[in-house]
Amino acid sequence: MSETPTPVTAGSVYRAELEAPEHENPLTKAGRFVADLASRAFGDDGTAFSGVAVVVRRLDDGAEVRRIDAGNYESDETLLALVREDLATLSPEDFLETWGEGTQS
Repeated sequence: MSETPTPVTAGSVYRAELEAPEHENPLTKAGRFVADLASRAFGDDGTAFSGVAVVVRRLDDGAEVRRIDAGNYESDETLLALVREDLATLSPEDFLETWGEGTQS
């Protein structure tokens, strides 16, 4: 009797986390800081300038396979939840097809 193979989910191959830009230059950081201060001065909460992205990496070697910028911290948190849900339910192939080719900024 042959065994039925266990379905592999994308979560067994990839992980998703929120990450700040690694190689952001000081001028860009300063610009984000000034924009955040100006935004707060006008009553906004400043989250639009977080610079955080959802990053999907391979579990075996840590290589980045997707970087998705949602625009602000709340959107990144929501997007991270969606990505993690798909990691738990989709096959690796379906996950990559759903979330596009390569990394995005």
